[in-house]
Amino acid sequence: MQDILPQESHDGRSIRDIPVSQSRRTPAFMEAATPPVPGQPRRRGTSFIVKLLLVIIVACLLAVLTASFFTKATVAITIREMPVTVPAEVSAQLDAPVGTMPFQHLSVPGQAQRTVTASGSSNDSTPAQGTLTIYNTVNTAPQSLVANTRFEAPDGKIYKIQKKVTVPAATKNASGVVLPGSVQAIAVAEKPGADYNRADTRFTIPGFKSSPNFNTFYAQASGMTGGSSGAHPVVLPVDIQKAQADMKQELAQKFATSSAFSVSSDSLSIDGTVALEFGNVTVVDAGGGKATLTQTATATEATVRKADLATAIAKVQVEGYSGAAVSFDPASPVALSVSPGSVYTAQSSGVVIAVSGTPMLAWQFDPEQVRQALAGKNKSSFDTVMAGFAPAVSAAKASFIPIWNTTFPKDASKIIINVTTATK
Repeated sequence: MQDILPQESHDGRSIRDIPVSQSRRTPAFMEAATPPVPGQPRRRGTSFIVKLLLVIIVACLLAVLTASFFTKATVAITIREMPVTVPAEVSAQLDAPVGTMPFQHLSVPGQAQRTVTASGSSNDSTPAQGTLTIYNTVNTAPQSLVANTRFEAPDGKIYKIQKKVTVPAATKNASGVVLPGSVQAIAVAEKPGADYNRADTRFTIPGFKSSPNFNTFYAQASGMTGGSSGAHPVVLPVDIQKAQADMKQELAQKFATSSAFSVSSDSLSIDGTVALEFGNVTVVDAGGGKATLTQTATATEATVRKADLATAIAKVQVEGYSGAAVSFDPASPVALSVSPGSVYTAQSSGVVIAVSGTPMLAWQFDPEQVRQALAGKNKSSFDTVMAGFAPAVSAAKASFIPIWNTTFPKDASKIIINVTTATK
């Protein structure tokens, strides 16, 4: 059989040379990838540009958030200090007029107890008593209260102080916080009876009802005790006298030194001015034929505010001093005592003080006032603002977080004040 040869087309081509249409070729994704031309960069799609824009936007938002929530400013302030020589003596008065250095009374309560054998019982009545702490919360001048000044409890019961006292003026510390003046005094119920006994109580002063002082003066007592009526134990006078002598000696030893008084860091105690005021001995049934005797006392010591003494010294020793607020550097050694030639008692209205030590005067300023003055200000006004706090501020420097900020935070609490000293 003959082989069949393919029929040739009229143009002489074989069937093997028939071209394939474009639509029947292998799809593009099946073809081998065309290798990149060396030296020619790849083309990046639009997704890269979108991502880059997102990164930039996020970075900007973070910067805004940082500026809004984490911004703060720190102000480093150098205050003026100056060494001075203290005078040998200085005079002070309790109710000091303008231009005279004042002193104050610091009082603390105390009590001692003894248990003794009762000799019987009696129907006598006794009034309750206790120690009042009297506060002056606003007035910038001391206030005298005469003996028998009345104090009223919330239920209307009246108690009277036994001796005249002077309530010191209210003051402000370096931060501008008002510090009430206070003094303590023994008060006795105006009537006898157990119904005048009470626990912790706040009292008003009825005599001030028609004046603003009614709202700015008050008294606090931890308790009023000893009031009784009807049958109560009787103790022989000789036993009372012996127990009272022991209790007074105990209290005198307790308050013999200034360490028994909580003198604030703004004041100095005057050695040699401790005085004791004793209340009446109260007798309470202790059961089993016994009685408890209680001796109350109020210990008083004279103190001087550091700012008052520093001002008195500055007037004499600082050239050009114009009344700027001054005190002593906390590390300055200063001691006060009653001058050897002066006589002082708890009723004294004046005292001559012997002063010793090598103090350093320190000019004062209120950090909160600095914060308020700078809040929201541009840093270009920093020097002008701080110049208003001279002569206390001798130098000042501000720094910001973040560092590109040029404005102090509107929130004054985000302005941090750091204080150092400079001797001049």
